[in-house]
Amino acid sequence: GIVFTHCRPLHLCLEPVAKAYRDCAKIGDSEWLVTNAALFATLSFQCGKELSSVEIFLNEAEESAKKWKTTTGFHNTRPLYQAILNLMGKANHPTLLEGDAISFTKEISNERGREMVQTTSRLQLYQMRVAYMFGDLDLAAHIVQESHGTEGVFFGKYEACEHLFYDGLVSFACARKTNEDKWTTFAQDSVGKMRRWAENA
Repeated sequence: GIVFTHCRPLHLCLEPVAKAYRDCAKIGDSEWLVTNAALFATLSFQCGKELSSVEIFLNEAEESAKKWKTTTGFHNTRPLYQAILNLMGKANHPTLLEGDAISFTKEISNERGREMVQTTSRLQLYQMRVAYMFGDLDLAAHIVQESHGTEGVFFGKYEACEHLFYDGLVSFACARKTNEDKWTTFAQDSVGKMRRWAENA
């Protein structure tokens, strides 16, 4: 069920992961069922699939997981799920990762208490993303100040690129708005890393 997304185009990874998910459902491998479902949903979002189709898949996959009494792994998809709801206009406050799927404020506190670094970074990624996309630059900047330089916690997952990309966008916007050297440095750091990654892709 593992596909190395950092060395193949993302869209080519969708079908192998979908097949792994279907195979796990057939043989009753609940652990890898959840792992592949979460990976497929994340890849679908990253590849620009229709948001409603990703939402439907997440709901159906979670129901399948409930049959095997193994829904714990779906907790990792909650930030993604809430971001999808925000982008579809199904959240009361689109700039906040708060709604039916998750409460950013509550979850970030819980995860920091458990020192779950990757989960905390995933929460920050999606909160930064919706804040930037819906125009709350102050909130996005706050997340960047807390998380700049931490993209490495994703251990080569595509989320590392997403994190760095939005870090750079927010930093450039803040640099234009404030003329503070700090933001220019952050922006240049993000561009430099992205350039190195592109050269070695």
